[in-house]
Amino acid sequence: MERVINMLRLHNLRPRPGSQHRVKRLGCGESSGHGKTSGKGHKGQNDLNAFEAGAKVNEQLLRQSNLVRGHFAGIKILGDGELKHGLKVEADKVSATAREKIEKAGGTITLREKGAKATGRADATAANEISGEERSGERAPEATGKEESARKPSTKAKSRAKKKTSRKS
Repeated sequence: MERVINMLRLHNLRPRPGSQHRVKRLGCGESSGHGKTSGKGHKGQNDLNAFEAGAKVNEQLLRQSNLVRGHFAGIKILGDGELKHGLKVEADKVSATAREKIEKAGGTITLREKGAKATGRADATAANEISGEERSGERAPEATGKEESARKPSTKAKSRAKKKTSRKS
């Protein structure tokens, strides 16, 4: 009885089945199937006309509809495009052209207060700061009604004051 031994040699090496895939060649003409937008599609809906008339548009609604993505503090509404119907917009900032277009379409604008809760990571950090202040018994100057000038001046401000007094004498 003869035994057949299949030894691995350079002439019979092969990759495992399914381990190699055809490279997706993007942007190589329309007939390739991956031309023009290279498989990424078109921009889609990205304006406030996606909402029905009279709807209250705030940060939460914008995030649910994927018009706003990412973690940051505050939203500014810009005035690109046209608005077809009136909306109740709630944001941190609004450009002058956006304000004009929203009011022209019959909508209203409500600016959020700076101390208002924001969604995402900014919300968690604000909650941590508040709980830390409550534990230490200190309150922020805004909560006590004191102005910011009641704080101690920074070392930079002190050095500037010294320079001014030395120049005068």
